[in-house]
Amino acid sequence: MDEYNNIVIAGLWNKYVFTAEWDKKFLFQGDEVEVEFPLDPNSSERVSSKELRINIEGQRLCIVCRKQEDPIFLSAKEIAIKIADYVPHTPVSAFGINFKLAQSLTVELIKKLTMPDNDNIKSIYGTISNTQVSRQMNLDGAILTVRQDITSENVEFNFNFHFPVISLLDVKEKLSAIDILKLKLDSLKYLETIYDLKLGE
Repeated sequence: MDEYNNIVIAGLWNKYVFTAEWDKKFLFQGDEVEVEFPLDPNSSERVSSKELRINIEGQRLCIVCRKQEDPIFLSAKEIAIKIADYVPHTPVSAFGINFKLAQSLTVELIKKLTMPDNDNIKSIYGTISNTQVSRQMNLDGAILTVRQDITSENVEFNFNFHFPVISLLDVKEKLSAIDILKLKLDSLKYLETIYDLKLGE
């Protein structure tokens, strides 16, 4: 699966802070990093270690796990908390924790995912090449959005756990209390309960 933003913090970020030199010194403990320069003038340098990638995209600070592995998820959380410590006065409004899980379509899964109006649409327009379905649920202190991207061959489930905040101190406190691996397990449990999919095995 392609890389994606595992942790995003929305705020008025100063992209000039997040240089390769700064990231390497304060976030990556001096580890060697790769640097990519942006084409978008509103983005920062994209700085990557072997495990993580960090950059500013407009008003979003994005942390990418280059491999979807539990220890790297935990490292991403630690990096986000460090950032909250180093630039505490940056105005922020929310942060999100994201997971993507993909599955090839089977006959049984197609039955569960098929929308009731599919046949009517196909009778007029022919084949449906892509379907997106988004559902939003209110959790305790968070909003969970689950989006399905369905093609003719597979379905990708995108889980976004959205947490409103008022400051980076708020980010630090909430993120410190969150068990990010439990959120991943909750995502897997959702698929198992609703669609009888056991993707974590």
